[in-house]
Amino acid sequence: MDRLKEGRTLILMHTGADPDALAAAMLARHLVGDHDIGVKDGMIAVSVQMAEMLEVPVVVGPATSDYDHFLVVDSSSEGMVGLELPRDRTFVIDHHNDGGWEDVAGTLTVPRTSSVEVVLEILDENGIEITREEALASIAGISADTGRFRFGDHESFATVARLMQRYDIDLSEVFSLMESEHYYDPSRKIANVKGAQRMDFRRAGDVIIAFTRVSSFEGSVCRSLLMVGADIALTVSEQKKEARISGRAKPYLVRQGVNLGRAFQRAAEGTDANGGGHAGAAGIKTAPGADLDRLLKDSLEEIERELSDRNAE
Repeated sequence: MDRLKEGRTLILMHTGADPDALAAAMLARHLVGDHDIGVKDGMIAVSVQMAEMLEVPVVVGPATSDYDHFLVVDSSSEGMVGLELPRDRTFVIDHHNDGGWEDVAGTLTVPRTSSVEVVLEILDENGIEITREEALASIAGISADTGRFRFGDHESFATVARLMQRYDIDLSEVFSLMESEHYYDPSRKIANVKGAQRMDFRRAGDVIIAFTRVSSFEGSVCRSLLMVGADIALTVSEQKKEARISGRAKPYLVRQGVNLGRAFQRAAEGTDANGGGHAGAAGIKTAPGADLDRLLKDSLEEIERELSDRNAE
């Protein structure tokens, strides 16, 4: 990884970068120097807000020809990044187990609940201190990737507790960082209502799987559907640059072994789409105009397969 300190390095996040990706990228600068953080098509609203509040510049739509090396964080495959990268000059740090990177210069994949935890472990091993702002972002990243700690484990809680104590951080600060004006945006509330209006559902034994179509705030709509009674919620969305299916599952299903990331990965096999993510929060991304009805059908079938495997154990 010392090669990344030579020339210009781009620290690259997945499209629609979430707080974990942003925080991991911020921390990664301690490993490779104060290089650019970039993303092809922008970040989700909460990440944009975090970057603005913490004054972290992010290059949107970077030209790969401007850089000598690439450090990809929080991305299980090249498809999630959305850019074609030179394999011999690309390094990856991630926490997913999808194994989507082949023939790159180097990979470090550690099974943790967030990429932040992986980078923090590297920094701790090398005695590298972080700033209070980076600690705030790190807790926000862990919170986001564990569904507000619902999917957290003893390691993620220990990391959060250590950061809170060392940097005198209260969780209210973290949630303020993540829940300011965008959280109460009327557009978000309208999307939640429309998602409920358009909702359909199917039963898989005792599990309710709800699905709907929206144009924005997919994650928020999924969470809203879970709150009104669904056990698993899916949203289908098509925009100018990409189409996607997003999914969320209740914690009790994750504890029983259901893995949405695995289901979406299987549903995307044999197509031009890219699927994957976490056990409780995952999705598929593809090009506009793709057959989303077919992808939704395949996703539902793979989710039901996950539920059947759970029931068989």
